[in-house]
Amino acid sequence: QAAKAAGVVISGVQSFDCNDPKVNDGTPLFSVADEYTKAFTDASATEKETGRLQADWLIAHTNGKAQVINTYFQGLTGGIYENIGFTQEMARCHTCKILDTIDFSPADTSNGALKQDWASALAKYPQANAGVNISDGIIIQDGLAQAIQSAGRTKSFALVGNGAFAPNNTLMKE
Repeated sequence: QAAKAAGVVISGVQSFDCNDPKVNDGTPLFSVADEYTKAFTDASATEKETGRLQADWLIAHTNGKAQVINTYFQGLTGGIYENIGFTQEMARCHTCKILDTIDFSPADTSNGALKQDWASALAKYPQANAGVNISDGIIIQDGLAQAIQSAGRTKSFALVGNGAFAPNNTLMKE
């Protein structure tokens, strides 16, 4: 706000302004609109596409039989739009199913609640063969990958994040 008041141009590359309808009702902060592509005109469209691509990856890697444990990062605008794209795309696969959605907050990543909820979902849904999480960092740092390993499901479970967090690349098997 101070920068804007001082006349500095504020741009939010791959970011959401303070008046985004999904989570904010504040006054806009950005002074310019970023140009994206004709297909993906703003940050919400690119995040929805990320979610669609996550779903497509899981569908392809399970031969159209994805049985998914989904995670939903509350309060993170990108996560909201990514989840919309993911769930919409999964709904198009008639032989796939989202078995459970774990809603979590930033606090749940540091207090162990997400790891516990993830491990509980793995136990509750032995037929689950896929999962999705908005943050690659969370997959390793908050115990999702370790829970899959502890459950003995590393060869039968496809887990996708949203980026190229190097340690996760070693866990991905074609």
